[in-house]
Amino acid sequence: MSEIGMARTVPTLVTDDGAVISEAAAIAEELATRHPDAGIWPSDPKTRAIARTLLSEMNTGFTSLRSECPMSLRVCYSDSAPSTDVLADLKRLEAIWAYARSHESSDGPWLLGEYCAADAFFAPVAGRIAGYSLPVGPEASAYVAAHLADPAFRRWRAMGMVLGPDLPWHRKDYPKTDWPRPQTSCGKSS
Repeated sequence: MSEIGMARTVPTLVTDDGAVISEAAAIAEELATRHPDAGIWPSDPKTRAIARTLLSEMNTGFTSLRSECPMSLRVCYSDSAPSTDVLADLKRLEAIWAYARSHESSDGPWLLGEYCAADAFFAPVAGRIAGYSLPVGPEASAYVAAHLADPAFRRWRAMGMVLGPDLPWHRKDYPKTDWPRPQTSCGKSS
């Protein structure tokens, strides 16, 4: 048995008391239980239900996007020639993001008002959309831009740029371009 028990997947969380949680949705639930005031889930029951539904679909779906556009914050392609299946995944993402936003009256950038676990689960999707220059509409583009400008996302990408090697299965034979610069609230790059 490994040092982290039965865990066979990443991410895996080992808590201070030795609990091992090795599935992303389970980690979100455990953190919400242990830290109820952290805002991991929306406080409104209906909004929280929508957030959990979004997280669940993200956790189990979008297999074409995941397999054809491996997560990498190190490279950006100007044309990734997305397949019909990837385009279908993108349409589904746009539909569920629009649905979530239609249930929240916030003017902020996040799906359900305040940043929550659902947004955290879509951060890798935002990275894929940006990194593969995937076609999405204006509302989805604004949501991706919000992730790219988020300080936590920027730290995550910075760590990814310096930690570990480039992984060969992430290399694609597409034309490369510069990583998109985050936009400020005035629309200027930062």
